[in-house]
Parts: sequence; C-alpha cells; structure tokens
Amino acid sequence: MSKSRHKSYFADQFKKSVLLLPAVAILLIFFVYPVILTIYYSFTNMALTGSAAKNFQFVGILNYKRLFTDSTARTAILNTLVFLIGSLI
Repeated sequence: MSKSRHKSYFADQFKKSVLLLPAVAILLIFFVYPVILTIYYSFTNMALTGSAAKNFQFVGILNYKRLFTDSTARTAILNTLVFLIGSLI
C-alpha cells in the first residue's frame, strides 16, 4: 500500500468517526446517562415530593429487599413474566 493510499484510508476513517460523534453523544446523553442515574437512584430513599425528594440518603439494597419480599410486587413481576412469555409465543 502506498503512502497516499495509507493516508487516504486513515483520513476516511477519521471522517467516519467524526460523523459518528454526534450520534454517540446523543445516545450517551439521552440513554446511557439516565440509565446510570436511575440505577444510582434505586439505591437511595429518594421520593418524588416532599423533603425526601431533596434530602435523600443511600440505603443500599434495602429497596430491592423490600421489593422481592413484598407479595404484591412478586405477583406483579410474575404477571409481567407471564404476559412476556405469552407475547413471545
């Protein structure tokens, strides 16, 4: 491969990468960041309103313990799985 072809190849690759940057940035801003923030918030006692909305604390896996020991939540999860499997079949 000659030098001009080599430079041309890397110039094309660079152009492709630059053109992908806006799409990657949008994906990171509107998908990845909210998912990470949601996972973080799931480990806190944050509320939507009131003083707990401003003064939330890290509670670890307490929310998940409460979720999986609650019979209503267990029924909802089971119903969701049944609906999912029924939709796939």
